[in-house]
Amino acid sequence: MADITWKYVSPLKDESELEALELKYCYKLPEDLKTCIIENNAGTPSLVTFDMGENKRMVFGGLLSFNKDDMDSIYDFICLFETDGGKKLKMFPFGIDPAGNFLCIKEGNIVFYNHEEDRSIFICKTFTDFLNMLYK
Repeated sequence: MADITWKYVSPLKDESELEALELKYCYKLPEDLKTCIIENNAGTPSLVTFDMGENKRMVFGGLLSFNKDDMDSIYDFICLFETDGGKKLKMFPFGIDPAGNFLCIKEGNIVFYNHEEDRSIFICKTFTDFLNMLYK
């Protein structure tokens, strides 16, 4: 795995928030992502650049916070992804880029969600694969 250090981490106030969101939206998060959120909530990785097909040098701004009162909290954005009357998610956001686009889990894969075009683009199969794609 890429040698990543995390800055600006906001310790998770309540680890049960992850499970509560999974239950509320019937959406199981991958264990590697959950571990990263627990250890690095709201953090920015030391390696932030990744390539996505023909789009080179994309920037991963960092993880969303799973603390309700933090800036860039998942609670500020999750309503954008709700479906079925707010009971399910079309994808689960976990990160954001500097332009306000999101990195999400969709059907087990990591996708880039372009909020202006309302479309998702496949990046890779796992969160660990995504971390391994990051470079300076």
